[in-house]
Amino acid sequence: MLLANYDKHKELGTMLLRILFGLLILSHGYPKIVHGNMEYWIKLGSAMQFVGVTFGFGFWGFLASVTEFFGGLLLIVGLLVRPTSILLTINMIVAVALKLGSGGGLSGAEAPFVYLAVFLPLIFLGSGAYSLDGYLASVRNNNEKRFDAHLSPNKT
Repeated sequence: MLLANYDKHKELGTMLLRILFGLLILSHGYPKIVHGNMEYWIKLGSAMQFVGVTFGFGFWGFLASVTEFFGGLLLIVGLLVRPTSILLTINMIVAVALKLGSGGGLSGAEAPFVYLAVFLPLIFLGSGAYSLDGYLASVRNNNEKRFDAHLSPNKT
């Protein structure tokens, strides 16, 4: 019974994954945006040293904060999921590099690895049918069908 509607369940699973991890990453980004300041963002952005970037730490810290906050919102509603997931994947790669590079080991890098394990597949899965992207695609398809029907000759 469960496997009989596999595609429907796949879409539901993709939606749940997006919403749950969107809420989680949003909760990480919110305080960084609301309570963040340049000093905080410089400290946060200094993680870029672990991937070889040694300039603009304030910019990178702010960008990471914005990516987590707005990326979470976009995942929750299912809008621009693929590009958002690319940015969040990059964010998590830097977080993993920070944890591993600062001596945290695998246990210290576990949380960013888990996020990475979700955001990376979302690049390929996309938003799914139960999303704002899915809704907009269906509206676009319906409009194209109506437009094509209007252009086609009448068969009377």
